[in-house]
Amino acid sequence: MPVLLSRLIGAGAIFCLGCRAATRLPSKGPRSFVGIWVISASLVELVAIGLILAHTRNMLLYNINWVAEFGLLVLIGQLMNPWPRWLLVLMIVLFMSIWGLDMLTVDPLSTLVKRSVISGSLLLTAFYLWQFWRTANECPGRLLDVPEAWFFLTVLVYYEACGPLLG
Repeated sequence: MPVLLSRLIGAGAIFCLGCRAATRLPSKGPRSFVGIWVISASLVELVAIGLILAHTRNMLLYNINWVAEFGLLVLIGQLMNPWPRWLLVLMIVLFMSIWGLDMLTVDPLSTLVKRSVISGSLLLTAFYLWQFWRTANECPGRLLDVPEAWFFLTVLVYYEACGPLLG
């Protein structure tokens, strides 16, 4: 990773941690998990930069974090607008199967589990598109005033592009 890019990512992670520290979120419910998501993503990036500076591979960190991030995003969405249990279990089993297969067929120390990231991104896109659609249809007022809608759009914009870019 180029030095400038590492510095930008590190500065962004520190900025995110600062914003999270300055923001009051509820201690219970889905919004508390959003705070955990921001903290964990920022810490993973900072640890990855530390590993780069120590001349150590960091791909295993990203490969393991991908499972945690996927699970956390599914948990947040499920707490906001639950999917039927059978569909949720199907999505998680499908994702974990692909991730496990990827971890067995590539060198997880030096290679990103791309098939897992691509398929997981598509699964998250479908999940959060449904979340956003449901919120938009049930919102009695302006959608601009619903914080969950902004969160859904954030996840959609990131993960909708992630799969095709890696593919």
